[in-house]
Amino acid sequence: MTQRERLLRPGRHWVLVSVAMYVIACVLPAVPPFNAENPIRGYVCLISVNGPLVYVYGLPYWWANPSYFVAVIAALFQWPRIAAVFAIVAALLAMSYEMIAFYEGGISGVRKVLLPGCLMWIASIQTLACHELWRVWLGRKQRDYERDAGSADSIATRDAAR
Repeated sequence: MTQRERLLRPGRHWVLVSVAMYVIACVLPAVPPFNAENPIRGYVCLISVNGPLVYVYGLPYWWANPSYFVAVIAALFQWPRIAAVFAIVAALLAMSYEMIAFYEGGISGVRKVLLPGCLMWIASIQTLACHELWRVWLGRKQRDYERDAGSADSIATRDAAR
């Protein structure tokens, strides 16, 4: 296998990179403090009491987490289409948090609201979405190539039989 083929072949390492980025996002400061001096870290946002209640109220960016977890599981079980759909949904939902911050305060609002943990969270989800789209695209191209090669072989054997 050549270097180029090795680079173009999608593997599980990108899923693991995305999960590692997600874990780092949980450790970094994610949102500014409400009443305290220190910013709130990502893991507090993930396991806070308000987290499950937010699912009920329907804030879209909180739905990115379960969608991301389904995408990771589907990617690890080699179900690229399911993983791609859930990863894209998770990426769009995570981006909605950035859009809300931009709508409320412009660029300066984004800088104040989106701390490194939040940006890493969004980037980890986008990394998985890009990887899964790449896998689906490569799989489709490979099936097209095999179909074209198969039809060329059948034409060649038919002509040889004559």
